[in-house]
Amino acid sequence: MGDQKNPNDKRVADAQRAHWQAAYTQHPQMYGTEPSEPARHAAEVVRTAGASTVLELGAGHGRDALFFARKGFTVHATDFSATALEQLTAAARGSGLADRITTTVHDVRDPLPVPDSTACLMRQAEVWRRKDRAAGSSLARAGCRAGTVPT
Repeated sequence: MGDQKNPNDKRVADAQRAHWQAAYTQHPQMYGTEPSEPARHAAEVVRTAGASTVLELGAGHGRDALFFARKGFTVHATDFSATALEQLTAAARGSGLADRITTTVHDVRDPLPVPDSTACLMRQAEVWRRKDRAAGSSLARAGCRAGTVPT
């Protein structure tokens, strides 16, 4: 969060990170294992657009990332919570999808950890509700094609 000028921003981010670490530790699979409706819709839209790679911000424990991988996409999943991503990695291994999913602990307010412009974005409803402009700017700098998915 190097662009932050307000020291309160770091405190807020640290508190949010602690919240999500605790939430995923105490409630593994808290969102279930079935993909969200926005993910089901996004898979069709992204496939029609000709993309084969999905960048998912706020992937959590990975119910949507696993769905995308089962549909044949390569998935790069990011989340605030290392615990959630550990759960996703374990589920991917257990499902035989580990070769299709990579994970990175990432704060959407920071520049995106993508190597090139091949990623197509599917953002979780929570991030869309926040209307996170910092993430949008990161996407533009990374050259990602971004799109919204109705929630």
